[in-house]
Amino acid sequence: MNIHLRIEDKELLPVFENAEMTRPSARKTNGPHTVYDSRGLLWTKNHGRPVLCDFGEARFGQESYTDDIQPYPYRAPEVILKIPWSYGVDTWNVGVMVSCVQVRTRKSHTDLLGQIWPLFENKLLFSTRDRDGNYSSGAHLASMVAVLGPPPLELLQRLETSWEYFNTDGTLKDSFEVPEVSLEMAATRLEGDNKALFLDFIRKMLDWMPEKRHTAGQLLDHPWLQTQ
Repeated sequence: MNIHLRIEDKELLPVFENAEMTRPSARKTNGPHTVYDSRGLLWTKNHGRPVLCDFGEARFGQESYTDDIQPYPYRAPEVILKIPWSYGVDTWNVGVMVSCVQVRTRKSHTDLLGQIWPLFENKLLFSTRDRDGNYSSGAHLASMVAVLGPPPLELLQRLETSWEYFNTDGTLKDSFEVPEVSLEMAATRLEGDNKALFLDFIRKMLDWMPEKRHTAGQLLDHPWLQTQ
């Protein structure tokens, strides 16, 4: 699911069109498709209400599922381990994204969008690639272990696929290297009490156990959000 902001200032569109005609966006051919580099649109405070869109991976009802969802860097542990998942994967997504943004205080939309750029500069909270640069579920889980500590056995015992990566005592198999990183090391833009509250806020979303992750309503009442 994506969030779009309606454009109220229609004068932005001719500026965008003229820029594209005079300085076309970079592009590359990938098989039968042409992929274009995104061109930034000048932002104004006079934007419309946010609109939810792109429900291609949405699911109905209270059921749990086991099919693959989420872009690789944002995958929740239960998705990687093919353990039945539900609403908790959405909370995990928010936790990974917010941990990269690390908003210091209440800012304008322009400032906030600018801070999301590290998501595209290989500065995600979890490393997802092996030494050859390929996505690796094992490397992804090893990064989670480094940041969050080992997963509870209760989670791993839910499906046999867990033992592909973990030993029966919950430790990661020796074939996967745990990087030297922590959640505290990743939070570089904050300090003091603000950093402590921020890390607690993140931990409420990035819990190995899906049912222990806070809901959206609970997160809204968290002290870190209340102080921004």
